[in-house]
Amino acid sequence: MQEYVLMRTGNTPLKFSGKQLGEARGWIYNNQGPSWWHKLIVYKTVGGEYVVEDVSHTLWEEDVHFDATVLSNIDDIVDYLHSLDHLERCSPNVLEALEQIPEATERID
Repeated sequence: MQEYVLMRTGNTPLKFSGKQLGEARGWIYNNQGPSWWHKLIVYKTVGGEYVVEDVSHTLWEEDVHFDATVLSNIDDIVDYLHSLDHLERCSPNVLEALEQIPEATERID
């Protein structure tokens, strides 16, 4: 298992042992084109919980936001991802990849 320390803007870092299950990246668009680069990563902890890491920054990397949320199960991951307002403005390839992340889960040995 790998040790992770995930940064969280305005909060303490989240530390856990586990495995990365999936990742999606892409631009968040506004009415003038791409404005934010966005990355989501899903992990499974050795304790069986899931973590969704959410990192975004402006086109010029002047403003960076980090978040990490602990969730109990796959249904919670899907609900969480659909609750993120900024995903509606993401490029289609990111949304397609997000739909595949819950399917990528596997048992941690």
